[in-house]
Amino acid sequence: MTHNSFKKFHTSVKNFGNEISKRPKRDDNKSDETDDEKIDDENSAFQEESSKFFGSKKSFVLVYTLSAMLFNCGGSYTRGIISTLEKQYKLSSTSIGVMYALEDVISGILAIIIPYYTSKGHFPRWISFGLFLLSVSLVLQVVPYAIYGPGRDALALTEEYGSEFNGNLTWERIKRNKLKNLCFENKTTIEDCSDDVKNEYQFATTIIAIASSFAGCGQQFFSTLGTTYLDNNIKRSKIPLIYSAHRFVRLLAPAIGLNTASFFLKFYVAPHLHPTINNKDPRWIGAWWGGYIILAIASILLVPILAKFPRMLPRAVERKRMKGEQLMKNVEKPSIQDLFDTIKRLLTNKTYFCNTMAAIFYVFGFIPYGYFMQKYLQIQFLLSPSFANAMTGSVSFVASAVGLLTAGIVITIFKPRARYLAGWNIVTSFISALGLIAFGFVGCPANNNAEILRNSLESARCNMDCHCDFVKYSPVCGIDGVTYISACHAGCHDDFKFKNGTKIFTNCDCINSDKDFQSFTSTAINEKKFNSSAKPSPCYVDCLSYFYIFLIVNCINKFIGGTEGATNFLMGLRCVEERDKAVSLGLTSAIIKFGAVIPSPIVFGYIFDRSCILWGQTCSKNGNCWLYDNDVIKYTFNVTAGIFIMIGTFWDIGTWYYAKDVEIFDAELKDEKESDEK
Repeated sequence: MTHNSFKKFHTSVKNFGNEISKRPKRDDNKSDETDDEKIDDENSAFQEESSKFFGSKKSFVLVYTLSAMLFNCGGSYTRGIISTLEKQYKLSSTSIGVMYALEDVISGILAIIIPYYTSKGHFPRWISFGLFLLSVSLVLQVVPYAIYGPGRDALALTEEYGSEFNGNLTWERIKRNKLKNLCFENKTTIEDCSDDVKNEYQFATTIIAIASSFAGCGQQFFSTLGTTYLDNNIKRSKIPLIYSAHRFVRLLAPAIGLNTASFFLKFYVAPHLHPTINNKDPRWIGAWWGGYIILAIASILLVPILAKFPRMLPRAVERKRMKGEQLMKNVEKPSIQDLFDTIKRLLTNKTYFCNTMAAIFYVFGFIPYGYFMQKYLQIQFLLSPSFANAMTGSVSFVASAVGLLTAGIVITIFKPRARYLAGWNIVTSFISALGLIAFGFVGCPANNNAEILRNSLESARCNMDCHCDFVKYSPVCGIDGVTYISACHAGCHDDFKFKNGTKIFTNCDCINSDKDFQSFTSTAINEKKFNSSAKPSPCYVDCLSYFYIFLIVNCINKFIGGTEGATNFLMGLRCVEERDKAVSLGLTSAIIKFGAVIPSPIVFGYIFDRSCILWGQTCSKNGNCWLYDNDVIKYTFNVTAGIFIMIGTFWDIGTWYYAKDVEIFDAELKDEKESDEK
């Protein structure tokens, strides 16, 4: 090292030492204060990052969409377990429709009041309150099961409570259980009508109805105010794509909800017990309550996050200030007279009126498929509840979501005028109506419930002395290849259980066949031959090929209907004045609720009940239906829905005629062009 280099190095070390000596020494007494300052700095940094997140439209769209998914998941999950609830609590389809209509009654009543009186408030907090009400609803749905458990019928189908090998059962009770299902003279077995059983059904239906009302109230806060908040904080030109993306994800939620229902229905309603039947048996009751717990926890976690968003997003505030607009319009206090004036303006708006009327008939025709699709598939194509939910959720709703997203992308790129959008609604409504009518000709010919009834009741003199009137629906397949309502209806006097657990009914007066028994049961038996026998569960009928035809037609219909969703939303939002936007969404919701959402499930539930050919008996009244006339349901259900859609098409023509002056993008595009020129 040279002398100069060493001199420079010595000088640097000396300067560094001087700097160290000048620094104040650490005072141990101030260590806590320094730590507090660090914590304050960290908190400030966190608050800054938090304000960026909660001030972003992307963040709100994300959180709002996730919350909306929970609403849709809850609704689709409930629809996926409707047939299971009917069996659990002995309900008819009409009763189910009335019970869940309470949700829409509450929602419809609040549809106008909530948007008007909360439109000057803090939207995100009201929206989060709606999500909180949903979580309360989901918790209430589980209460009947938490109190009463799986029920006596479900317990009777388990090894622990219903098996003859259960050591806790007396011989008298075992004998009584056999008498219930087999053919004996002078049998007087009747339904258990004790007060606790009746109270269980009444309490359960009451709690479910109350839960539905909470969900309806929460839905109104969440949906109407959320849509208005989005439209107020996002540019008009970006609304179609953002709304379509939002709806796309929301439409995936029913798929999640139905697949969740499919998952839980694979397990028995009492998972800790061992059922004696499998999930393909029509008496199977799955663990319908499990999904509600998961959805309730998820919704509770999102409530505080949604409430932290500001009254108006920062960029929306900046845009309004640049245009010289007031940040808070309509600062006058809400009044009843002003509300009536707003409603009058909307109802005299011909475009709005025609568009809303079209929506009523469209919803009336399509909503029963949301409520009863899984049940329809079980009846027509003999699918298990689990498989029906999985197929409906995985395919049909995805097709609808893709249609909606496609429409949003096309509208965003080409920015069509209002009349083009209204014209497209006419085309899609007409095609949808034809698609629904086509469903009336797609079924499974081999699946004939009316024939099962004739074999068991009308033409079966062999079981006249068996007294099967109060025997519960327990289908058996005779060795003759015919399905009977129960072993009693097949005239079976005894049952037999092999060492491997296979059970059959023997000495059946209504069954006479020389069919090989081993091929009938897939069980090798050498010591006995049973010519007049039956095995539990219905005879197998292959309907899958017909189901796939139905599924293809349904997916095409769902895709086309999805494209109409985006156009109809834009038309309804843009054909009203800016000051009437929130109330218009609420009024539309109320009209559709009372005109379609409430009566439609009741009407179509009545169609199901009118098609019933075998009712379960419970305490001197009808319980749930076990067998339907397939052909009657196929024609009346689908053709009726198609007629309502067709009527809506005529109102779409009215919307097209009056939409010539409606601006979808024009005003904003003009503003952007002027700003570019400046």
